Amino acid sequence: MYVSVINGKRHEVEMVDGKSVYDPPLDDSSVARGKQNIKDICKSRKCPGLRSDTTSFHAGRGTLLQQMDGDEVYTKMLVDKARKQGYNPGANDVYIGQLADTCGEPKAWFKPDEGRAEFKRRIIASGKGCEMPGLSIEAKPKQVARKALNPRITRTFAKQYAEAGTPMTREQIEKKHGRPVDA
Repeated sequence: MYVSVINGKRHEVEMVDGKSVYDPPLDDSSVARGKQNIKDICKSRKCPGLRSDTTSFHAGRGTLLQQMDGDEVYTKMLVDKARKQGYNPGANDVYIGQLADTCGEPKAWFKPDEGRAEFKRRIIASGKGCEMPGLSIEAKPKQVARKALNPRITRTFAKQYAEAGTPMTREQIEKKHGRPVDA
């Protein structure tokens, strides 16, 4: 028994007396379309190309040198930087510089067996956004952390707010008066 997804619907397929039995059963149009596809394959003697997210992600990109518009010096520099960071790129790897924080960073390289799903996972993990056909990911807003104030200053502010009739907690005071720093 195996599972097959046809037109977005999951079917469990079991072989009974040499024939495939689908659960839930296929509708007549799917069966007719399947038979026509087999006839077309037999007539042309060619199977249709496999269209997975990996093959469509790598389609038309070419070799690494072709991706860099034939610039051998830049390609060599990029490969050298990647090797210094522990990644050894192959000729058919894909480099997407928008994912890298530094030139040649390993997280920006994709092997031929990594496709759109891996790209999506890395974009989400990086917090960066992406807008392309078939994939729309919103960037995470950068959060600003605040340093804690000196406890003596916090107590002084707390006393001032209490005297003014608007008491505040230590967290509220540090949120309002703390110094912003990068997270």
